[in-house]
Amino acid sequence: MEAAQNNWLQTGWIWRRGGQRIFVELQFTLRDCNSIPGVAGGTCKETFNLLYAESDWDLGRVAREDRYTKVDTIAADESFTQGDLGERKMKLNTEVREIGHLNRKGFHLAFQDVGACVALVSVRVYYKRCRGTVQNLAVFPDTVAEAAFATLVEVRGACVNNSEVDMDSPPRMHCSAEGEWLVPIGKCSCSAGFEEGHSSCERKSEVSVCVCVCVCVCVCVCMYVCVSPCVCFVNESLYKSEVSVCCVCVCGVCLICVSFKGDSVSLRDYQCCTCDSAFRCLLLPV
Repeated sequence: MEAAQNNWLQTGWIWRRGGQRIFVELQFTLRDCNSIPGVAGGTCKETFNLLYAESDWDLGRVAREDRYTKVDTIAADESFTQGDLGERKMKLNTEVREIGHLNRKGFHLAFQDVGACVALVSVRVYYKRCRGTVQNLAVFPDTVAEAAFATLVEVRGACVNNSEVDMDSPPRMHCSAEGEWLVPIGKCSCSAGFEEGHSSCERKSEVSVCVCVCVCVCVCVCMYVCVSPCVCFVNESLYKSEVSVCCVCVCGVCLICVSFKGDSVSLRDYQCCTCDSAFRCLLLPV
């Protein structure tokens, strides 16, 4: 291995979109310098450098080194040896670094090797955001997380269709730096004629209720024979000694009475005759 190594690997131009705080995830393997035979002391390194350059356009395949800003020196938690190679063991390292606060439209990444035996397996570039959601009948859009970890971005929600905002407490939520929605405040309410469904306001169901009112006319025909004798008072002065027996009663009304006076029997039709509980036939004068 030659001394004073300075090898560069540069990415293409990366559009940052809305992200101002960019994360770079690196997966790599790195060989233990002591396992490399014939390497002079101090020549082999077990680290490499991560750098970035902001720009509003593509800087081309070869950008000047002085345009780059160093992010960090990357070291491996685990390095592999000659023995690992024989056993085909891969000791994969994963490191994540943060870049920002970015202001230009995009950027390049660069990896500087100063003498390490390193294999860069993958590079993942991303930013964090709070995904659009519906909470308390309010729609909250995709929101990019702020750069400062202590910062919460307040976002106002828009009421879903067929709902109204509570002016005293409009819907709001806060997007954290880790891309999580926190601290929901306020809500929307469904408009008249609508009810809350699954994250929406739906028209109330119209249920037809058929009420059948049955009017029952009960005709009670209770014919029975009253065989208990009773005294009639049609005209007390005239029929004082007359004894009558109700022969036909309909619903408690005595229609036909048989009158006895001495040895004579006569059939009388009294329309205003009622029977009491003792079957006394009370003949009321008409």
